Amino acid sequence: MFDPYPHTLRRPLGQFDGVALDRAIGAFLAARADPGLRAIAVDGKTLHGSRTHATGHVTSSTMMDHTGDVLAQHQVANKS
Repeated sequence: MFDPYPHTLRRPLGQFDGVALDRAIGAFLAARADPGLRAIAVDGKTLHGSRTHATGHVTSSTMMDHTGDVLAQHQVANKS
């Protein structure tokens, strides 16, 4: 597989106006949004400071919608 040299991508991307690009992509996606659909993000985190001498780190998985509402949060075993 072809791996481009980092400067091949960095130089042209560095010339874009980041705010204008963000607005253009946002407008593109908003125009195609289906109001009947709901975007949900899922993320897992290892809780800092949760490890003790007897137990490992506590890891949780959280589901949120894009308004910031937490839909579910569960402790999971070993980043499963």
